[in-house]
Amino acid sequence: MGAIGSEWAASDPIAALTWMSQLSRRNVKTRMDGKSGHDSLLTVFGTWVGESKDAARTWADALPPGDLRDSVQKQLARALAEQGEPAEASKVLAQFGGAADPKIAADVAKSWARRDPQAAADWAIAQPAGAAQSGAIASVVRTWANDAPKGVGVWLAQFPPGEARTVPLSPTFRAAVHGCRQKPNG
Repeated sequence: MGAIGSEWAASDPIAALTWMSQLSRRNVKTRMDGKSGHDSLLTVFGTWVGESKDAARTWADALPPGDLRDSVQKQLARALAEQGEPAEASKVLAQFGGAADPKIAADVAKSWARRDPQAAADWAIAQPAGAAQSGAIASVVRTWANDAPKGVGVWLAQFPPGEARTVPLSPTFRAAVHGCRQKPNG
């Protein structure tokens, strides 16, 4: 299904993705390895976002509620972040609230932190408490600490001791903070 969908999508992405989504909704096993076409659909969709973001977003927003729409929206967020539009990606993730995929939230935060760490940090801390927020904060801190450890140190210092500092302190987060203290530059 992936090869056919990819070829078809080059000339008519809406028709190709509609066909792929119908197969995906039926859980049709279409690949030699026994996986469903869901992954192929997301790959083709991600490519389309890169070629025609507005049309792809319109198609994604028109999908009926359900698992497929959620997966496509998450792929949209991921693709937007990869293309340097993390603010747009965060708007897509906002529809999931506290149920946002922690991996995608971390990917968006990382992409954003590469361009504007302060804005990424502000966005991450404003997310609903939970795994997605913790992952986003840790991702910002790791990315920011690599580029400007003093900047991330200043940002962390603004929080009083307590929950805002300790809730997201996973081992990965602590390692990033420790790493930013060890770097001489930044």
